[in-house]
Amino acid sequence: MAILQLSPLFRSLREQVETDDVMLDDAVELMVDACFLIMAKVKWLLPQSEIAEQEADVQEAAQDSGIVEEAVVPLLDQSRFLAAVSNVESLMLDSQYAYLRGNTQGFYGSSQIETAAIDPLELLDCAIRLKDQVDQGEQAVVTVRKSFAEHLNWFWRTIASLGSQYKVVRFSLFTRGEKRESILNFLVLLELIKRRKVFAKQPEPFGDIIFATKPQAVRGKELS
Repeated sequence: MAILQLSPLFRSLREQVETDDVMLDDAVELMVDACFLIMAKVKWLLPQSEIAEQEADVQEAAQDSGIVEEAVVPLLDQSRFLAAVSNVESLMLDSQYAYLRGNTQGFYGSSQIETAAIDPLELLDCAIRLKDQVDQGEQAVVTVRKSFAEHLNWFWRTIASLGSQYKVVRFSLFTRGEKRESILNFLVLLELIKRRKVFAKQPEPFGDIIFATKPQAVRGKELS
């Protein structure tokens, strides 16, 4: 057991450090190496005790796992458990089609999902605009003319009649019939604008056209 004694080595290193034969750092490193060798020797001399401890740990772990398994009470057998899992998967799949928020189908079979930020205030503004357009659809002008000249004369008389009641007239009143009649109404409106019988204005891009028989009615004014 002489190898397990560090006192002689410690005294020898101290004497060498005091006489400047060995640097202090080198002496410390030698002491660390000696401690490592002693620990290795102890493990080598006591192999059976270490193996016994490892086997005891394994047995204790096995006993603990057995106790846990005995404490667990199965609620469903394997077939019923698999059926429950399948039912949950089907419900989750159905919910993807029932609630499509945030689930957008990709283009050309791509798995990438395109998303965009939606401002609630913009949606509210669009809803108000649509509601106003629906509310304004209470009146409509029906056109039943044959030739362009007859239609032009009828359109002019209608505008003059509406102009006596309102400051400006909306062109949307003349677009609620058939497509052919709406196009014809737009053409006669352009003809009247060309002849300077009517003065028109479009306050917003792609918005409704307002017009009147007097230029000051549409110049620098919004719809009332």
